[in-house]
Order: sequence, then C-alpha cells, then structure tokens
Amino acid sequence: MTIPHKERYARIGRKLPKAIQSSRSTGKGREIENMKNIVDQIVNQFKDRSRKNIKKWRNSLLLADLPEKPRLTAYHDLLDDLMTDGHLISQMELRENSTLNAEFEIRNQQGKINEEGTKLFRQSWFYKFMKEALLRILRGTKIIEFESFNGNKIKINTIPQRNAVPTLKTIFPDLSKEDGIRYDDPYYENWVIQIGEDKELGILNNIVPNLIWKRNVAQSWAEFCERFGLPMITATTNSTDPKIIDNIDYMLSKIAQASRGVFPKGTEIEFKEANRTDAYQVYDKFIERNNNEISEAIVGGTMLTNNGSSRSQSEVHERNLDKRLAVADKRFIMFLVNDELIPLLINQGYKELKEGDVFVFPKGLDLDLDKFWKIVQGISKEYEVEQEWITKTFGVPILGKKKSQSQQPNKVVSSYLNMYPISKCCPSGITAASKSFTRLINQYYNELLDLLWNKKNTLSATAKIHALEAKELISGLHKGWTGRTSVAYNTPDHLAMRMMEFNLIEFAASKTEARLASLSELLVDKEKFNIRSFSDFKAEAEKVTEDFNKTYLETEYNLSVATAQGAAQQIRFLEEKDTVTNLVMYQTAGDSKVRSEHQALDGLVFDLNDDETLDIWTPNGYGCRCEFLQHFQDNNTVVSKASTAKNLLGDKFKKSPFNSNRLKSQKVFTEDQYYTDTNKIAAKLNKMSFDKVYNLDSYSVFKQRLNSLKLDASITKDNIKELFNGDGKSNGSDFMGFSDYLKRKVILKKSVFDGNTKSNYTKKNELRHQLFPHLKSVLTSPDEVWIYGYDKKAATFLTRYISFYNNHAIVVQLGLGDIHIEIKGWQLLKDEKSKRKGLLLYNSNK
Repeated sequence: MTIPHKERYARIGRKLPKAIQSSRSTGKGREIENMKNIVDQIVNQFKDRSRKNIKKWRNSLLLADLPEKPRLTAYHDLLDDLMTDGHLISQMELRENSTLNAEFEIRNQQGKINEEGTKLFRQSWFYKFMKEALLRILRGTKIIEFESFNGNKIKINTIPQRNAVPTLKTIFPDLSKEDGIRYDDPYYENWVIQIGEDKELGILNNIVPNLIWKRNVAQSWAEFCERFGLPMITATTNSTDPKIIDNIDYMLSKIAQASRGVFPKGTEIEFKEANRTDAYQVYDKFIERNNNEISEAIVGGTMLTNNGSSRSQSEVHERNLDKRLAVADKRFIMFLVNDELIPLLINQGYKELKEGDVFVFPKGLDLDLDKFWKIVQGISKEYEVEQEWITKTFGVPILGKKKSQSQQPNKVVSSYLNMYPISKCCPSGITAASKSFTRLINQYYNELLDLLWNKKNTLSATAKIHALEAKELISGLHKGWTGRTSVAYNTPDHLAMRMMEFNLIEFAASKTEARLASLSELLVDKEKFNIRSFSDFKAEAEKVTEDFNKTYLETEYNLSVATAQGAAQQIRFLEEKDTVTNLVMYQTAGDSKVRSEHQALDGLVFDLNDDETLDIWTPNGYGCRCEFLQHFQDNNTVVSKASTAKNLLGDKFKKSPFNSNRLKSQKVFTEDQYYTDTNKIAAKLNKMSFDKVYNLDSYSVFKQRLNSLKLDASITKDNIKELFNGDGKSNGSDFMGFSDYLKRKVILKKSVFDGNTKSNYTKKNELRHQLFPHLKSVLTSPDEVWIYGYDKKAATFLTRYISFYNNHAIVVQLGLGDIHIEIKGWQLLKDEKSKRKGLLLYNSNK
C-alpha cells in the first residue's frame, strides 16, 4: 500500500509546506524536506548471502514478474553477491570508463559552449550521476534522489535497487511491510529521477548463470586442491595392539604439520602421490569459457584484458568497445541529461542553464590528440582557427607567432663530421638528451678538452663519452622495441636486438673518434698559424659541441627508436602473415612535414611475400615517421609492387643506406653511416682499465663493506647436474633460460654447463659447481658490465658481467650463438686487471 504525501503529513499533524507545492524553485541553496527524504527512511535489513544457484536466480525472476506484488529484493541480493567476481568488476570498469573518461560540454541553441553550464557539470556530483546511470545498463533501472542543491555542490543519493519496484513506481523502505512511497507523486517532482524503463533488469541478468557456474567450479577446484594437492600417507604395521595403532594414527596426523614422526619398529610409511595431474584443465577451461562469455556480454570481446592471439584482433575488440558500445552509452547519457536532468536543474533555479541548452560529447575530443591535431592543421590551411580554442583544447598557452631569427649561429665544419640532412628531416618530437645525460656529457667533454690542451692521454675521457653515448642510443633501441621482454627464447627478437646494440656500440666508437679528431684540429688556428689559447680553443670547441652532443645525437637517437619500432613490427607482421593477413599498408604522419616522396606511398598496399617489401620498411630516412599497418583485403584493395615504391622514393633512396632490410642486416647504422673507421676498437678496449681509465677502486679496497656470498657446500661435482632445468632446445641441444638486467633473454647450453662443472675445475678449487646457483643474480643485478673483446669470426663483441661480495667476486662471460645470446662460462675473479677492462656499460657504484 502506497501513501500519498498529503496523507503522510496528515498522520503527523502537519500541513503541506507551501515551498514544495510548486514544481519550480525560485533559487538555489535548497535541501529536501526531512519527511521527503526517501533514502533516510530505508531500513537496513537482512541480505541473502547464502550460496547462489540457478534455482535461486529463476525464483528471483518469478518474484520480479509477479503481476500484483512484484519484488526485486531477491534478484538484487543475488547480483550483489555475484558482483564480487574480479573478472566481472574489470569488465564493468572498462565499459564504464570508456564513457566516464570522455570530455563533454554544454552548448546553447547557437551551438556555442555554455562555459558556466559546463563548469556546473564538471563536478564530482555529475561524475557520480553518470556512474549510476551507466550502472543501469548493467543492473537495470535505477532511482536517483537529489538531497540538496547548493551551487556547484549538489548531493545525490541512490535508492537501493532491492527496495525499489519501478513497475509500481514505488519504494519500500521496510521490506517487511506493505507500505511504500510513490516516487511519481508530484510531491517528488524535481527531486527524484528514474533512469531506465520499468522492467529493465540489465545485461548482468544474461550472464548470471555464467557467474554462478564459475563460482561453483572455482569452489570445486579449491576442494580438488585440498584433496589431491598433498599425497596420501599410509602406514603398515604388524602390531595388533590398539594403543600402538592409535599412536601410529596420531603420528600420521602430525606428519602433515611437522614432516616427521616416531613410529614403532616394523612400521612402514608410504606416500601416495595423486595421479590426476591434468584435472586442472577441466576447471581452468570451464572458468576461461565463462570469463569469455562475461567479457563478450559487457565489452563486446575477450582481448581487452586477456592475452590475445594477435595485436590486430585485440584492436578489433578495442574498436568494438570504443566505436560501438561506448558510442551507444554516450548517446544514452546525452538523452538522459537533456530530457531529464537539465529541465530538473532549471526548475531548481539554476540560471547557468537556459531552455535549449544541450549536453554533448564532442566527436573531435574522442580522438587521440595527435590525430585531432592533424585535422586542425588541415583545417588551418584554408580557414582561420581561433587561437583561444586551440589553447583550451590542447592545453598549450599560445602568445602569438614566433619571431623569425635573423642570425644563425656559426658552425664549424670538419672533414670528420657526418652532416645529417637536418633541414629535410620530419621532426619526430623525441628528445634524446635527458638531464642526467646532458650533465655527464658536459662533464666528460670538459675533461676531454683539458686533456687535449695539456697533451695528455685522452683515453679516459673518450672511453666515458663512448660508453655514455652508446647507452643513450641503446636506450632508444629498447624504447622502440616494445614487447621484447615477453617473447620466447627461440624467437629472432633477442639476437637481432643484441646485434643492433653492438652496432650502436661500434657507431658510438666511430663518433667518439670523429669528435676527438675534430677537436684536435681546433688546437691550431690555421689562419694565424699558431696554437690557440685554452679559452679560444674552448670557445671554438663549444661550436662543435652543439652538433655532436645534441643535434646529431637527437637524429641518431630517433633513428634508433624508429629502427627498433620497425624491426619489432616487421617480426610481428611476418609471424602473423599466414594467420592474420599478408598485406601491409604504408602510412605517413599525415602533416605538412611529410616528404613528397614518402607522401607518394601513403595508402599503398604491399605484399609481405614480395621480398622487396622488406627493403622499403620504415624508417626510410632520418626523422622518418612513416609506418606500416596490417591491411585486410577487400574489393577495393590494389596491391602494389615494392619495386614501384623504390622508384617513387627516387634515386637518392636507392643509393642511400636506407635501401635495405635493417632487421635482416641487424644494424641500425651501416658502415657508410659511421663517422670514421672502427678497426682500432678492439685494441682500445684492452687499454681501458678499471683504475687508470675509469678511476675505479680495486676490489680489495671496497670488498670489506660488502655482504658475503653464501655457497652451498652440499652441491658437488656429482649432484650438480640435478640443478640444470631445461627450458628448451637450440640446434638439438638442451638449454636453460635466464634474463639479464635489461630483461634480455639469455641461454645456457647443456654442453657449456657440463664444460664448466667438470671435475678438474673442482680440483682447482674454482667452485664453479657451487657458483652456478648464483648466475641468475649476477645477470639480473650485476655490479659491472664490460664489453671486453671482439669476436672477429662472429663479428660481435663479448660481454662480461661481474658481481662483488665480501669473500668472492663472480665473473660471467656472454657471447652470441646462432640465434641466442649465450652464457659462455663463469668463474671466480682472480686477476681483476685482466677482467675489469674494456668499455664499461654499467656500474652499480658499489
């Protein structure tokens, strides 16, 4: 039985207040009457927390559909209990956040932004309102009650769905009674909004069986683990004495806790392991199938939170959410706000809003800022764009057009300099020089100038500069090579990336040599035929600094990033060639900075089965921002030949170092791009000692402050083989997998393992068998990493990892195999002068 508001006031001997007889307010700062506040009248009552099953769900639906006395209490109690599912929560948040994170505006009848109205809605109360409104899509009809209006601070409450019956337009504060409150009574006009139709139960109603089945199977799995996770223990005895048998039974019960027991003589104990090793597949696959059903119902796909089989399929699922479901959700919010909320706020006296104002989600603001900017750039070529709007949209304070610089700084051009076509590059926007890099390069650069001027050995400064620039370029390579840490040991990614790292080390060496030669030329003033003073020499040298340390470095860093991105992308596309698509489309950045020859390829489709397609793989020049995208063939697809693309790129491209497959060559820079010849690199590495070049302390000086290395004496030459856990095969040989401090995958072949744990090493007290368990920590947390030699046969560098302890120091050598980075051996550090030398790539500063 519902009670009209007049009767409710009559029961307590009060008259109907005049303030609530009017449907429209005369001002703000209003609060709902105490007698009118529905939420405060809700009685906290028992909720059904018992185990849910399909029968309870069906019964709750029957109660919801009763013709005379429908009730939704059982249904929403069931949903409240099931909504603790973690996978369900993540999918709901994905669906909701696709709309909640979108920008919105209030516009007037002329289409202009209503700044005051927009500000009113960009408050926490409206975020809560939208969140509750979106929850209606999942859980069914919602009832929102406004508690107070005080400027931008609007308070709203949500009526518990278990207490509401929308088909009766009634709220039941006390579920044990038949008395209810009719919220469609004019008494509640402009205070209560119903969101959704009367009989909506939401999307979750369609997947309730999946949630119930998933929970029950998970419980069964837990019971399976309890039952079969531990072996059954049995005891056999010849004794018939009840006391002895009881004692044996007691000791068996204690074994599970203490793993020991005292039994009478003649008792045999047996552990029986469970043989149901694959039963988890039944549970796991069933839960996975139900998770898929949940994901498809809520976000339209399964690959937004799960690992997909390919990037392209994940992108399709993402488009389903962003371009279909989220669009529909936004449209629902727009209709709700425009039809219900804005009129309610106007009636409550909000003068910021006018008749005809509408709530909108601007389409342009849904785009990524870089794509939106391309559209703005295209429009600005033909039309004037409001400067204030650009500032607000992109958050960039624009003061006016930049004044042209009439004077350009002087450049010193040396015969050693590799002059990049900077003016022709498409600026990629990647900044290479970090604050720490700038500080160190300036420090080492000043050291180099002092050593040069004073005619001292410059190896110390050049080694530091070489290592610093090599690390900076390698960091760019890693930045571009996304997903490199998750691929398997037997993929080409690791070897190609390592070879490119070595290529960058060589390239950095050539640049260091060119820098040294260029600065050496500046010692003599060729016009005056005399040696420059130090101040003049430093002033002239600083003109070269801008080129080497910033301008050129940025171009080289950006090329490292772009090459890595292209290589990683090429590997993925080739892997998916036979399963996803063998077609790729060339795409430029789409702005005015794109070169005309690259623009000619924009939108052309090529076949990965055409070998020459890999020769035109991006980047196709310094600063190139073009990329390839996977393309799915349709009736309009025209496949072009890569040879045609080469002709469009022109003769300069054909003769350039970019006319090659960089993944195949495993190089970022070709020898033609080096500053100077690097034949002397290996000889210099042998001279770069830890003390004279890097000014590092000897191991004997700092080892006292280190922790001790704990060796396991139980590991012997006979049982060491038990510690080798094979992770795969390489060229028919078993290997064990590791990762290093940069998360590169490293392998140890069984043959190398056997060779380093021979008995002769044990006799020499090298302890290699007891050092083996510590290889992982040496690789992942080394104290020093050195490039110490050059393998001419493999045309690669050798690497040495060192970890220091109070009592020992461990050295691990790495090299390259046919398709892997491989551990070549390990040992104790005995002669640090022969081991701590080369190019120092990493130092933990112990």
